[in-house]
Amino acid sequence: MSIKINLLPDLRLAKIKAQQTRHLALSISLLVISLTAIVTGGLVLTYSAQKLQLSHLNGDIAKDIQAINGIDGLSKALTAQQAASSLGGLYENREFYSKFMPHIASRMPADVNLASVESNTGNGVTVAGTSKTIFALNKFIDALQTSAAGEQNAYFSSIVINGITKDTTGRVTFSFTATINPEATSGQK
Repeated sequence: MSIKINLLPDLRLAKIKAQQTRHLALSISLLVISLTAIVTGGLVLTYSAQKLQLSHLNGDIAKDIQAINGIDGLSKALTAQQAASSLGGLYENREFYSKFMPHIASRMPADVNLASVESNTGNGVTVAGTSKTIFALNKFIDALQTSAAGEQNAYFSSIVINGITKDTTGRVTFSFTATINPEATSGQK
């Protein structure tokens, strides 16, 4: 029978503790590496799946675009539909030209000529033209702001002059924006 006597018990315990620490560190390292590999693998799979799904969706979009472009007369139908949908708004926001043009014509001096009348948003109208003198233009604008006999309210609530220029011959080019008075046109809708 042989008996072993451990003469260095502290060194043996230290060696065993160092081996346990190494085994623990190695186990933790392997666990972290395994988890990192699993997460990385999951991310790669997710990326691949999303890329595949995106390519399928792009293919579906391309097929649908071809199908839409293959429909004869679609652009004409859409244009007609857009035009038809805007008619209601145009009717509701119309500038009451049946009264507007005679109103301007009855107050316009002979020295004033209109070049254009454009409808603005809301109840606004931009008028441009020429006049022989600034006095004739001033007379015209003053006449537009007053009410005629038999009218309760003036047809325009305000007139803002956008620009006046005078050339070397004395001829005046003008532009103004007039706001139609809703009270003066209330019976025309």
